[in-house]
Amino acid sequence: MATKLKFQKVGGSLQCLITQPEELRLLSDLDPALWAVLSAPLEALNTNRDFLNYLDSDANRVIRVDDLYAAVRWLSDRLKDFSALNDVAPALELSAIADTPAAAHYVEFIQANPDLTDEQGRLILAKVTAAIRELNGSALHGDGILTAQAVAGSAGETLYLDILKAGYGTAAPEGGTGITLDGLEQFIKAIAEYVNWESNAAKPLYEGQDPAPFFAPYQALRNKLDEFFRYCQLVALNPVNLDRFRLDPKALPPLALNDPAAVAETLQEAPLAEPAADLRLDFSARLNPFYANTLKEFSRNFQLPELTLARWQEIKQALAPYEQYIAKLSGDVAGKLERKTLTGYLDDQAVQALRDRFDEDKTLGARLNLLRDFEKLLLYKQYLFDLVNNFVNFRALFDPTLDSMIQSGTLIMDGRHFDLIIRLRDVAAHKKIVVNSNLCLMYLEIQMPPGQPPQYLAAVITGGSTGRIYPGKGGVFIDKDKRCYNVRVTDFLNGPISFGQSFWQPFRRLGGLVGSRFQKLTDFSPVETQAAEAIKNDKPSNLKSIFTSSPALIMFGGVSLAAVGSSAAFLIKALEKVTWLQLAYGFGIILLAIIVPLVVSALIKLQKRDLGLFLDAAGWAVNLPMRLSYQVSRIFTYRAPYPPGAELNRRDICSQYAPAYNWKLLWIWGGILLGIGLLLWYWYWN
Repeated sequence: MATKLKFQKVGGSLQCLITQPEELRLLSDLDPALWAVLSAPLEALNTNRDFLNYLDSDANRVIRVDDLYAAVRWLSDRLKDFSALNDVAPALELSAIADTPAAAHYVEFIQANPDLTDEQGRLILAKVTAAIRELNGSALHGDGILTAQAVAGSAGETLYLDILKAGYGTAAPEGGTGITLDGLEQFIKAIAEYVNWESNAAKPLYEGQDPAPFFAPYQALRNKLDEFFRYCQLVALNPVNLDRFRLDPKALPPLALNDPAAVAETLQEAPLAEPAADLRLDFSARLNPFYANTLKEFSRNFQLPELTLARWQEIKQALAPYEQYIAKLSGDVAGKLERKTLTGYLDDQAVQALRDRFDEDKTLGARLNLLRDFEKLLLYKQYLFDLVNNFVNFRALFDPTLDSMIQSGTLIMDGRHFDLIIRLRDVAAHKKIVVNSNLCLMYLEIQMPPGQPPQYLAAVITGGSTGRIYPGKGGVFIDKDKRCYNVRVTDFLNGPISFGQSFWQPFRRLGGLVGSRFQKLTDFSPVETQAAEAIKNDKPSNLKSIFTSSPALIMFGGVSLAAVGSSAAFLIKALEKVTWLQLAYGFGIILLAIIVPLVVSALIKLQKRDLGLFLDAAGWAVNLPMRLSYQVSRIFTYRAPYPPGAELNRRDICSQYAPAYNWKLLWIWGGILLGIGLLLWYWYWN
């Protein structure tokens, strides 16, 4: 039994090492501030997907430290001890299962289902997963929701469709709509209440008469009459408001007169008549033609030559009971189904058929829950210990002999392996943050088959150079499952790689700048183009100005030659007064003045490389420092060693076929250079 946690320096900081599964019980004593990682995107962790989905109990696609605390507690309630985690095989001895309320009936259920075990009586993950897959493929899903597939061809199929029609359905997890037992009972209760109400409710009258002839035009005009009297009140408040309903002929809104639907829509939205300050609608006045027939029917049925606001309020109040009666009669269940159908369901076998189906679904759900518990138990047994270690420390990341869940695989490119590589969802967002990490990165796109969404990677370059790596460069990515993918570099982020690269980088930049300037000065192509254009246009007078304005000709033709000659003379004359010792001292001081700042700058750049920011930019929450030291750099980027005992012939086979060197010409040039050197030496000393 573990009694204390151990800490060791890993990657520059003290980190907790969980060396034995039993030490997981001590995890509750470890403050989250001492964890190496506080959270990580689920997609970024390279381990079993089903295991991560069980671990992500709140389905937020992020694994946090609290998820791991909860997982350890869950596993502790179901295993006698954590020694079972020493065996990473996807199997579990029944003797390892704890006799606790959480694991009640586990052993009994497994023994009653021998198809879940092997010859030794061990619970097997593959068999449990297969049993879950088989049950999930059935019409019932054990989630308390019946779908159309679950009732197809049964006595309750018509009832099922009527329940959905009446609006008592619910969304099914696999998509579409289904019904629950609660929805079924609510439907039956609504039917009973409606039938009871209809049997006892009396039909309201309108002033002692059948309200039906009055209600039809009333219902058709109710909203428009309310609108009309609101407009009348506005005009009564101030007659100026009447102008709001009179359109300026010069400012009429556009209207497609040849479109009957557009004209009808305009009439439909217009008032019933011109609003009157006396709050009165005269049925003999000019009326909106869209509503004219309905208004005349209203006037005829109610026997009103005109309608005042007061009379309108009386009519609404008198018809309110009948309106409520109609709403009850045609609303909810009754409005969607016939009365004969409703009463038939009160004493129908279809209701019992659906209830029986729900009982079957409940039994299946209990079985599925147990099987999922077994799958979760076996996955936790197999993967939880390693995942916890990847969260509390970075040992697996820095130890090439261990399997780190942080790394997505290995990239082979430019004759090297790049092992510090992760998957990304958003390259632009990652680059925006990681630019401050002082790392050298390349972004790659996995070339997926047609129709599949693109996938992206980010790889850290920790050794060698980047001279042969550029956007468009191809390579091969091998994931943790040994699957190979073609990849191509899409973007690049410069940063320090090694001491040599950082030290020489300023000189390379200076050399590149000088080279580009020299190339620009010696580039005669613009002169040739201008000269050809002048000859073509028959303007020979322009040739002189073109050639004399060339930068290279100016430099080499006049100023530069004079400057070089005078400078050389001055330098030689000055050196005559300087001894060799003074010259060596001066040269050494100049060399130190250049080299020392470059060395310090290179060391500082390398020291600032931050791997934590590389992961943070991908959605991780790295808690402890992750500096990329020289020793660590050699772990992640390296060249493959040659096989042991392999014979190496370093003589290039191409030399057998290439033309031989012209050694005579080389000796001639060597003699010329040596002669020039001797002449300069003699001239200096004499």
